[in-house]
Amino acid sequence: MTTLKLHHCLGHDPGTPEYDAAEAAEKEPLRRDVEAFNALLMVRPTTTAGLLAWAGCLPRYVSDYSIDDTGSDCLRALRGVSETVLALVSSDAPPPVEVLPLPDVAAISLREMRGLYDIADLLHELCHALKCQPRCHDDGMGDTPAGIFAGQVLEQCVRLMEACEVEAERRKPALSGEADERLCILARAVIENGDPAQTAAFAHDLQAAVA
Repeated sequence: MTTLKLHHCLGHDPGTPEYDAAEAAEKEPLRRDVEAFNALLMVRPTTTAGLLAWAGCLPRYVSDYSIDDTGSDCLRALRGVSETVLALVSSDAPPPVEVLPLPDVAAISLREMRGLYDIADLLHELCHALKCQPRCHDDGMGDTPAGIFAGQVLEQCVRLMEACEVEAERRKPALSGEADERLCILARAVIENGDPAQTAAFAHDLQAAVA
């Protein structure tokens, strides 16, 4: 704002105590807005609901109250949201639980591996269905202890199935019975993956097994 405009707005001559006092009074609302804006950027909500409310108002406040460097204020706001999300994820994570070690699939036969894979697959489907039930979710659609437990078992089953698939892919059985077990382990993963080269290689092995 130019001196002429300030003089017109404040009604006093520049350099006089009255002018300085009027100028300070004129700037006071802006100073309060800047302080409130900076305080808002320093907020770190401790709940998911608080994060949603805070993050929802940030774009408007950055647009309306950022004065000197909007780009810098945007980065400050983004950094705050990122720090809050990471803190909430860390605090809401269930405590680590003892996880049963995976069987050594490299040390078992393909027949044993097929049985292991089938059991893991069955438990995987069961836990997936259980996690969809109301008992596994609270009112805020977060996981209850039952939901957390079902999810942990599900993840363990996925890890075991993947280990079986990797080991089955590595093996080159000589006996037809072992070849059948290997193909049964690989079939689902190959179909769900949808990779053309992998599907063609599987079809070739399947043809060889029935020839």
